[in-house]
Amino acid sequence: MIEQIASQMITECWLVGDLQYKLKPHQEVLYSNVVNSQGLKYIINCCRRFGKSFVLSLIAIEFALSHNGAHIRFAAPSQKQLTEIIQPIFGVISKDAPPDIKPVWNSKYSYYHIPKTDAYIHAAGCNEGGMENLRGHLSDLNIVDEAGSITNLEYLIKDILLPQTLTTGGRTLIASTPPKTPDHYFKTLCDEALQNDSYTKFTIDDNTSLSKELIQLYTKESGGVTSTTWKREYLCEFVVDENLVIIPEWNRSFIKEVERDDYYQFYQVYESMDIGGRDKTVILYGYYDFKRAKLVIEHESVFSGQLTTTKFISESINFIEKEFYPNKKPARFADNNNVIMLQDLSVQHNIYFEPTDKTYLRGDDIFDGSMVNETRLFIGAGKLEVNPRCKELIGNLDSGIWTANRKQFERSDVYGHYDALAALIYLIRNVDTQYNPVPTLYDIENPHDYHGLNRLNETQREAQLRKVFT
Repeated sequence: MIEQIASQMITECWLVGDLQYKLKPHQEVLYSNVVNSQGLKYIINCCRRFGKSFVLSLIAIEFALSHNGAHIRFAAPSQKQLTEIIQPIFGVISKDAPPDIKPVWNSKYSYYHIPKTDAYIHAAGCNEGGMENLRGHLSDLNIVDEAGSITNLEYLIKDILLPQTLTTGGRTLIASTPPKTPDHYFKTLCDEALQNDSYTKFTIDDNTSLSKELIQLYTKESGGVTSTTWKREYLCEFVVDENLVIIPEWNRSFIKEVERDDYYQFYQVYESMDIGGRDKTVILYGYYDFKRAKLVIEHESVFSGQLTTTKFISESINFIEKEFYPNKKPARFADNNNVIMLQDLSVQHNIYFEPTDKTYLRGDDIFDGSMVNETRLFIGAGKLEVNPRCKELIGNLDSGIWTANRKQFERSDVYGHYDALAALIYLIRNVDTQYNPVPTLYDIENPHDYHGLNRLNETQREAQLRKVFT
């Protein structure tokens, strides 16, 4: 009898689209926050093993059960995640569903169909080009799971999902554990959502189904409370893995506005360019301050997409040189990936860049990324100052990481392949720190190390010459 009543109650829940009985107490809080929220987007920053994918899947099914003819878009990073995680969750949720209500999976077109309401839940893994499969005429609800692992998340949200809710009044739910670096678009979404009350965060401490002993065990296994893994995966903090940071010596105290000193008139101005294809093209502008032994980066130019032409690049260079470096002849350096662009800048626009050999830029050779190591030593010695206006370079230095095998720079949704950092590496490799351009009649006190500021007097010079030739 009791079993019969329970079965009837379950059937009634499915008929009305109320499946909350399947949720654990801590999941009910997440569910409540989501369904009671307002606005076009709602952002969920959630720790591992909380059950957010279960909650999101349940919300999708409930919506389909209670909205006739609804179209729901469900995005995940990969088809593998859909197959191994999301589909099994749908199966668990639907286990006790009446046959005529149970969601039916169509493997050919990757959607669930709800017979009772004729609603559809369209699913797609996005990182293999599958996000285009989420396009449609309309959408009543969008769900993006593990958004921090989706490349080009901004395009998915702005260009594909949101336009489909324009006439339906539909909403977009975006959930994830923090990505590997804070330069991912998910971090931007979280920052925006915090400002308009459309954000929720759940850490491992919010998971009431876990014992203190189990939490302590996972704390230890993740490397302790100070580890990057614990902070990111369980406390939902946006942190960079210190073991993968390209320039760990960088810190934000190097960001400052520098007034040019009396010796600036003698200093060499430098321009360094990293040429991007599908990535950005970045040019850095600055000079080497011999008195203080500092490389000062004052300006940057960033080009992408249709703006990456020699016409736009030359116009930008000419403007900055005329405005900020009059009466200076800059020394220009660039990577050697695009000889045609360099030739066009030289022949068509009279702007010459000396190609830079970057054989040792990456860490996959016998020199183990010596160009990067050279940059690390340079910055670690406090020899770099960056103007606050150089936001692209600062972002690169803040967030730049290696891939897991440390053979290439990781790709960033925001900064590409950290092209501004590459331009800085070329510049540091080519900047002349040996020849002091300041005339000998200038008496510079407290000269720095190897920078040639200790000028020999005539007696000393004569003595050294005699030693050489004898």
